[in-house]
Amino acid sequence: MKTLIIFLMAMLPFCPSILSQPAQTSNQTVDQIIGGSEVVVELFKALNSKKKNRQKKGKDFSAFGKLCFQNTSDIPVKVKLENLDEASNVGVIELVIPVNGKECSLRTVPGIYMYSIIDQDEEIIIRKGELIVEPSIDQTKVVDR
Repeated sequence: MKTLIIFLMAMLPFCPSILSQPAQTSNQTVDQIIGGSEVVVELFKALNSKKKNRQKKGKDFSAFGKLCFQNTSDIPVKVKLENLDEASNVGVIELVIPVNGKECSLRTVPGIYMYSIIDQDEEIIIRKGELIVEPSIDQTKVVDR
């Protein structure tokens, strides 16, 4: 329906000149029709390229990983994640997880991370280690005492 309306709008300027001048030669009429159809083709190309550009602008989150921590202990904890890749500008990710709660880092850059699970109240390290974050993979780590 949309294409039909666009086609009619593109052809409308050429129709009055064809109908009002019956003495025109057939070559002029054919030239006008060809010119009108060229305009329609260019219009379709422009509309299609805008659709493709709009689709490409959307972010692709499949290059990131989702990393979650679930706290099953009886104390609130804080998780610190540090990317070991010096080239990435990730910095330190901190998650505060309440008792029986779950927190996630949704757009975690893939790589090797050093994690520290810290008691929120006493500021002591409960567990420390390394983990690998891979793209498009959801991971959940359980924190227990």
